[in-house]
Amino acid sequence: MGKLVKSFRIAAFVACSLVAGIAPAATIEEVAAKIQDLTPENAADLSDERSQALKTHASELHLLASAAALDRSRSGANQWLATTRGLLVAKNQVDQSLSQTLEIRRDLASIEDEAQRRETIRQFLVNTSTLIDLSGRLRYALRDAIGATAHHCASDRAKRLELLDLLIEYKSGVGAGVMAVLLEDPPENSRAQPADNFVKGKVLVLLAVTEESDLLPRVAKFIRDEDTSPSLLVMATECVRRMGLPQSPHPDQAAALAKPAIEAEELHQWLSKVDPDQLSARSASHRVTLLKWLESRKTHGVTEDEYRFFGHKVREGDWLLMRNPSPYNLFTDLSPGLFTHVGVVTTDVDEAGIRRFVIVDLPERGAKIPVANVDAYILDTLHYFFVRHADVDVAAKMGETARAMIGNPSQFDLNFDTSRVAAYRDGELRGRNIHTYCAGFLLICAMRSGAPLTDFFPIREQPAAGNTQKNLQALGLSIGDDFVSPTAALFSPKLEIVGRRRPMYDPAREVQEAVYDHFAQQMMQGTMHPSPDALQALREKLAQVSESNIWLRRALARASGVSEQMDLASAAKAAAVVETLDDIAERNRDQFIYARTAFLTGNLDSLRTRGVEEAKIQQLQAMRVRHAELYRRWQQRQLPPHQLQSQLVDYYAKRGREQLDERFFTSP
Repeated sequence: MGKLVKSFRIAAFVACSLVAGIAPAATIEEVAAKIQDLTPENAADLSDERSQALKTHASELHLLASAAALDRSRSGANQWLATTRGLLVAKNQVDQSLSQTLEIRRDLASIEDEAQRRETIRQFLVNTSTLIDLSGRLRYALRDAIGATAHHCASDRAKRLELLDLLIEYKSGVGAGVMAVLLEDPPENSRAQPADNFVKGKVLVLLAVTEESDLLPRVAKFIRDEDTSPSLLVMATECVRRMGLPQSPHPDQAAALAKPAIEAEELHQWLSKVDPDQLSARSASHRVTLLKWLESRKTHGVTEDEYRFFGHKVREGDWLLMRNPSPYNLFTDLSPGLFTHVGVVTTDVDEAGIRRFVIVDLPERGAKIPVANVDAYILDTLHYFFVRHADVDVAAKMGETARAMIGNPSQFDLNFDTSRVAAYRDGELRGRNIHTYCAGFLLICAMRSGAPLTDFFPIREQPAAGNTQKNLQALGLSIGDDFVSPTAALFSPKLEIVGRRRPMYDPAREVQEAVYDHFAQQMMQGTMHPSPDALQALREKLAQVSESNIWLRRALARASGVSEQMDLASAAKAAAVVETLDDIAERNRDQFIYARTAFLTGNLDSLRTRGVEEAKIQQLQAMRVRHAELYRRWQQRQLPPHQLQSQLVDYYAKRGREQLDERFFTSP
């Protein structure tokens, strides 16, 4: 009976969404309930109508949450605590809906009818993308709400503790980011009151239960503070263990990657200084356990079978599926793709005997297979999943395969041809040139595991409809037969999701992705007219000449950071478009940031007195002139903060789309 009632409610929600639009005067609780009712329980629940209804209510919930988070009409800690609780409940419901949707992924590849299977998978991807985006936006709104609540609770210790308990209850990572500031005492001339040791202990508990590893620098600074009490230093060390103690940098990883916030050797030194007589019996005993663990970590590295970081426990052979701003996630019929790049987890022992858990991948740029510590690699990735094959022997063989390719020469395959992978089925891998693309790297690991490839990629993909393949060919690119993308691995019944990043939202990134998505849509619907500038045209010409000149070929390959065996002429064509595409996306992203800063910055003359460069001040002034009417409304408090942000995002996304069309999709 309950399921029948739910079905009637879903039908009502769908009809209301499609015919009447968003229902007026809905509450956050009501809209969150609608989203839960629209969450699919099985493949039969996936349809275009319900996907569109889900999008409608997701947009509605985002607007309501943003308005609630920034509503300054509230007064008093109790009202703000109630608002924060309501938003935490709503986000928790959305996250449950996302988890429920992901549960049905394993059943989709077994749908017998080909057309029905592909349409059902597409609706699954739409639903999943909608919920990931909504969860990230709610997290973004919560940051504002928790910040306001913390401000209203600052003068009332009991209310501050109530807020911390609330955030611990919901394991709020964004709340941990807001409250971590309490670990550091305010300046002496500040009117703000420092938190006492009990409150700081609560903050450490919040950091430990949320396991937000990007907050490790805060904890490391607290550990290094000479005024930190012995008992809190033990708690902070345990907090680092829970969040994931960073590994010492791998000797061969890129210098640009983030440096560890703290390493085992330094943490061991600080904990060794603690006088056990100043601790309770329980803390003293735990200190001994932590010191033994740190001694092993600094001497041997990670000796366990798994490595803990960001709340995940990764093992050898795990696959890392990532999404970065890119048009590639719309180039196939499995669209919108959830992932654009991949890596494989393995272990590596250096000459000093230090064992590390690392990521091995095949990037587009570069002439060799790189390696980087897991913890350093994923800090720069806002959206990712770790997946694991159920058979431990299969996973171990994939880890061995990835390790064997570390440092090998590499050549990114612009034709995305999976047939090349067969050449790597047998024989020694170390030292061989690896000629494939990112998902092809996964195929090599899967193929040498001995398990059927359908264990990993039960769905093969086709180029997106329309002009996509034709336009790609104009750039010297193509999508080959039996193509697989990182997204296809998600539909394997044999691969378990063992970790995923809590969805993040960044309005500047939204501008960037809007440009990339428009490019992909135009590749399907329009006709690409490559229009290289003078420098790009010269580079293309040199690449063509280099086909008969080995010295020029080597020089161009080194300058471009690619293999000299690559088709440099095709690479130069593609690079000319990709460089311009990236420039348009990144320029509009940056201008959105400047515009937002111009609105949120106060009197510009005060910036001059603080020594801000005149060029930056003029840039902010130019943004106020560009958006004069919007700025007038903002100054007169006629525009709520969330509407300001939305209008600026829309403006720069539209501007980027127009620049893209002008450059590539109008007849020359």
